[in-house]
Amino acid sequence: MPEVSWLTMRRLNPGAHLVVGVVPPDGRSEASGLKMRAALLSRLARALRLTGLYAIIDLRERSGNEIRCAFEKPVDAERLAEAVGASVETRYPGWASQRSFLFDAAAVTSLETILRNKGSATRRRRKSRTSNLLS
Repeated sequence: MPEVSWLTMRRLNPGAHLVVGVVPPDGRSEASGLKMRAALLSRLARALRLTGLYAIIDLRERSGNEIRCAFEKPVDAERLAEAVGASVETRYPGWASQRSFLFDAAAVTSLETILRNKGSATRRRRKSRTSNLLS
């Protein structure tokens, strides 16, 4: 299913399922770093082929920078949480479920590797199907 805006998700699913990437204050958490991390999670969500609506937003806050992902369906939240190694969280009231993970440089590198490998596997499958059709 498609990615929707944060406002649309909150309006349609006020008690959605939340996964939060907490960005450590390492000097790279400026706006461009947050946007890059949000884009990375968006790519991961597309690669996971989620079945419900989802939204991703990057938040610069005094208490720390975060990338928040809201999901219509609990199974989609579970799949993304598993992919990023998120654990159960309780500090965000008003959500049906909530998980968080440390979205540091190591997590960025790991997700980039996962997505690169997933892309290679998809290309191999497409090439195999094409060669089977031509045989």
